Amino acid sequence: MKKRRLALAAFFILMTAILSGPAFADTALTLKPAYGPPTSETKLVGSGFFPQEAVDIYFDDEDMILKVTSEEGDFSYTLEVPDDAQPGEHWITAVGRSSTAAKQAKFTVRASWTQFHRVSSHLGRNLLENVLSSSNVPNLAQAWSFATNHHVDSSPAVCGGKVFIGSWDMHVYALNATTGKSLWNRQFNNAIYSSPAVSGTRVYVGCTDNNVYALNTNTGATTWFFSTGGPVYSSPAVSNGAVYIG
Repeated sequence: MKKRRLALAAFFILMTAILSGPAFADTALTLKPAYGPPTSETKLVGSGFFPQEAVDIYFDDEDMILKVTSEEGDFSYTLEVPDDAQPGEHWITAVGRSSTAAKQAKFTVRASWTQFHRVSSHLGRNLLENVLSSSNVPNLAQAWSFATNHHVDSSPAVCGGKVFIGSWDMHVYALNATTGKSLWNRQFNNAIYSSPAVSGTRVYVGCTDNNVYALNTNTGATTWFFSTGGPVYSSPAVSNGAVYIG
């Protein structure tokens, strides 16, 4: 009930500010980064509020903290995303108590699975999981499927709203994680058994053509490759700027 009252209060103040005209047209709120998993941090920078004004910071309908602006009406704050924030779009709202100025910015919760068994130690555990449980797993339904031209032994990596997968058809595919639509594919000279690993703007994958490849996550273009002494079946582990592969 308390959260509902806070949500209604924040909504009322926000609408009042919007309807009040151009008085607070310069009010701004930016986030960096604007996406991440639960418990990650995002830096908020607000401007255009009254000098030394108390500003409530909300994550959805939860009042997270009260900040006081500078003499210029600015503030900054590093917010930790709540551990129960589920994947999808959420709103961070800054509401000035004196000015009634309000601004919102969208934060997208994404719980990525960037490499085989999720972490470089290959534990296969996601300690940030807050959706699936033994009670609702039986109710899962297929959202989409994507057909390659041969078997798929590789397990997918999920990062930045994309799914990366290799196939015996000699391709690595990047798919839209929500729709399954192909974003790009890259053909090699032999089959891909390796599971991709993603770090930053690179996706790493081994190939049975005796090479390890680093591809651009947005285009599939080769950034670099490394020749081994034989076919690569294992999946890369990425940690501290290094790629480990057998």
